[in-house]
Amino acid sequence: MSSSQYISLVLSRSSSAQGYTFDAEFNGRSFPVNVPVGGVEEGQKFSIPFPAAADADGYSGSAIPYASGPVGHWKDSLCDCCQLGCCHPVFWNAYCCPLILLGQVMTRLKLTWLAKDGSIAQTTRTFRTMVAITVGWISLRLILNIVQAQNAPLDENGQPTDAYLYYVGTSWALSVIFIIFIVGVVAKTRQRIRQTYGIPEQSCGGCEDCCCAYWCTCCTISQMARHTADYETYAGQCCSDTGLPPHAPALDAWMSPHAHSIV
Repeated sequence: MSSSQYISLVLSRSSSAQGYTFDAEFNGRSFPVNVPVGGVEEGQKFSIPFPAAADADGYSGSAIPYASGPVGHWKDSLCDCCQLGCCHPVFWNAYCCPLILLGQVMTRLKLTWLAKDGSIAQTTRTFRTMVAITVGWISLRLILNIVQAQNAPLDENGQPTDAYLYYVGTSWALSVIFIIFIVGVVAKTRQRIRQTYGIPEQSCGGCEDCCCAYWCTCCTISQMARHTADYETYAGQCCSDTGLPPHAPALDAWMSPHAHSIV
């Protein structure tokens, strides 16, 4: 089959916007299809050029299947936390262990635990690092609570004891540091997703990522997880590196992290 040949497809799923990418099959082989200009309606037939240099069985070997999210807008709303159901791993991870879900999203985006670009060795450790931070934080809080409970809050004069004030101050300081860390990495990860998928800000005058990360942390992480995975096709997992099965395709290879200049 020459590179100039076309194949016809009929969209069986819901309508897709221009720029959306999905996997199609031909002769038992999968390859990515970009929705053409103007978008495609459900049931509409359209033609695309078949991957160049395809071999006799209709596959070039260069069209590696991958997952995709909508371009130019979020897949769903910030408040669609129950979109996948209240028993879905994304729902529970977002509200019980948000850093674990965030680690899965950052692993999909090939980011380090600080939401920065990194080597393969660094980015493959992101999920495990976020799990370690979660376990460490819970353990530290538990230890502080136990120690604080063993010290009387007031002395014989009814004044706060030095030990009590010390542990309260330490707990408060650690909480502030932890919140700053969470807000920072969530905001940077959200900004990366917007840059990658060309999603413009809609409010907050240039501070949308920070505002969403601070005021709606769990909902923001949940939205990012839904946007960067095809949960309608692949079952979510609580404790895998990407939150998806091992056979689930990676994110769009054609979208570089800075494909768009949107800030």
